[in-house]
Amino acid sequence: EGRLLVVNVLPNGPARRAGLQADDHIQKIDGADTGGMDLAEAVSRMRGPVDSEATLTVMRKGWDKPRVMTLVRATVSVPSVRHALLAGNVGYVRLENFQGITLRDLQAALQQLSQDSGPDGLQGLVLDLR
Repeated sequence: EGRLLVVNVLPNGPARRAGLQADDHIQKIDGADTGGMDLAEAVSRMRGPVDSEATLTVMRKGWDKPRVMTLVRATVSVPSVRHALLAGNVGYVRLENFQGITLRDLQAALQQLSQDSGPDGLQGLVLDLR
């Protein structure tokens, strides 16, 4: 279709707060048609000073017509590690991406899992590198 497709929306990020969801199609950014717009230009148009606004025209499956959403720009921190404690005190750690903070985030996740597992401690660990 030549439009920008939202693949993922960060929890608590500006896009989520504006109401964007995965699989939304962004048709316009501040009135500029995204048809044929490359990703670099789209990102450049969406970036701006913290607390300034970007107006997005969005189409979603099930909607009759596009809707306008206002995104309030903010500093975005992309998490590099997700973790959870599974049944049987098995820790699950997923490395989402590799950044300068990944080692720190991994150490924090392992420490949190160790604390959450209680006196019996972790019985296993799944390290997801997909």
